[in-house]
Amino acid sequence: MKKIIFILICPCFIVLGTSPLFSQETNSLLKQAQEQFDRNDYQKATDIYKEVLKADPGNYLALWKLSHCYVNMGASTEDETKKEALFNTSADWARKAIHSQTNQADGYAMLSIAEGRLAMFVGGKRQVVLSRNIKANAMRAIQIDPQHDGALHVLGVWHREVATLGGFLKFFANVLYGGLPKASIEESILYLKRAVEVAPDNLEHHLDLGKSYIEADKEKEARREFQAVISQPAQEAYDQDLKKEAKELLEDLD
Repeated sequence: MKKIIFILICPCFIVLGTSPLFSQETNSLLKQAQEQFDRNDYQKATDIYKEVLKADPGNYLALWKLSHCYVNMGASTEDETKKEALFNTSADWARKAIHSQTNQADGYAMLSIAEGRLAMFVGGKRQVVLSRNIKANAMRAIQIDPQHDGALHVLGVWHREVATLGGFLKFFANVLYGGLPKASIEESILYLKRAVEVAPDNLEHHLDLGKSYIEADKEKEARREFQAVISQPAQEAYDQDLKKEAKELLEDLD
């Protein structure tokens, strides 16, 4: 029986510049944290972002970047128990970011990504609730920033997963929980194509676009996207896993 599963790995968002309103020390710490993040040392990055928050508890950049760090740590570990805990922590930091700045996109995008990952660990009513939240938060992010590739990616995967949900589970969701919003493979492809246009170097965008092309029986286009994953350089700690998956999907098409 197929569940509503949103396998979302946090995309590489364009990093916001430090604000001149921050102190020189805060700017220095934010720069150090970003350097550690770029080296895929998410633990060191989280330690530095937390130092920023000691002096400035409402620092929006530190809050949403902490969410980003924790979701990436969860994506990079093989331990399922640790994964779930890290994704929950990511969601908590995203909520704090939203509370700090309700009119900024990154907090909403990170919450949609973290909850998308959490959907792998729950079932029934909780998945239906998460599904609605995932779409709502991603939509809010692109209302604020239409070029937010992370939120565009989330919406692309959301449409594919809901559109391909089994008939029994759709009936189950409709009868017991009021149903799910409408979804389609066509919308999935449109959102993921937009994500690729905004961030063409992001391997996850290409991989999921290829998966949606498979669902649309567009093998040629799927091959192109999987080949892009294989040929482009890795950026995130988990990108080698994406490359491996792309190779396997290409082999399945042969």
